[in-house]
Amino acid sequence: MTGRPDWYSEPHLIGFTDHLSTMFDSPLAFDQRGRQRASGQDNDTASRARLRCTHALILEGAAAVQRSFVVSDVTRNKKHAAYQAVLADAGGRAVLNPREWSLASTQAAAVVGHWWIRDQLAEWRGDGWRMVCEQPMRWQQTVAMADPPAVLFDGQVAPDIEQVQLECKGITDALAVNVERREGVIIDCKEIPTTVPRPLFAHLERMLYHVQAAHYLAGAAALLPWVESWRYLWLGYQGRAPFDALFVELSYGDCEYGESVRTDLLRRIVHHRRTGRPDGRHTQIVESRLPAWQTRDTAQIEEVW
Repeated sequence: MTGRPDWYSEPHLIGFTDHLSTMFDSPLAFDQRGRQRASGQDNDTASRARLRCTHALILEGAAAVQRSFVVSDVTRNKKHAAYQAVLADAGGRAVLNPREWSLASTQAAAVVGHWWIRDQLAEWRGDGWRMVCEQPMRWQQTVAMADPPAVLFDGQVAPDIEQVQLECKGITDALAVNVERREGVIIDCKEIPTTVPRPLFAHLERMLYHVQAAHYLAGAAALLPWVESWRYLWLGYQGRAPFDALFVELSYGDCEYGESVRTDLLRRIVHHRRTGRPDGRHTQIVESRLPAWQTRDTAQIEEVW
């Protein structure tokens, strides 16, 4: 695990969790998260630390994890001197309690226990490949401020369309490259509710993981411009027994979908930074659109009454 560099917390850098996902909610949520960052509030919860530990165990093994995590049964309360001593001894490493460490270890062992998952990961660590975990990325992003998107002429944005330069950031769970073949793979570990395709894909979209994928692919392309083709795979695993797991590869169509949403969110961030208006999600009357599955049938309505 490479860890987060000092520059990663710079407030102007646009990341997925603090910026894109909050702007998807509203400028109001975006501003709230900005105030939390400015006041030193960290959204790195114990649950997120445990997830990072699980992912590190899957991708790197116990030896690497020990450099980034410590386990303590001292009650997690920053007001208590005993816990303050634990944090001081941790030296910046995340602190897990024994239950969290046990769950992370169990989940990781179950995931790599699936032979085809283990073999696929081994291939990306094998001859010709180099894998790096938790790779920080920082890059310049050009955003065309057209809404709807500008018409392209010979692959170029129309000259009358304003273009804005933004600085972006991201950290991949794992990034593997094959220098000879000029190929790259991004692996994003996710705890998922199911491995059944339809509800799984709905979950991926609801969590905006396609937008996160587009963001990280843009960063990887800027970080390693000599790589000619990229694949993006989610390594999903169930949070509870039996801890089923699978790889889901981002399709070309879903990648374009994620990039379209991401571009719109980047434009919203630029616009919000200019206006400073902390609007909520809606600024006009919304017409109802009730789901049809519950009470559309007349007979069912009569039964209710």
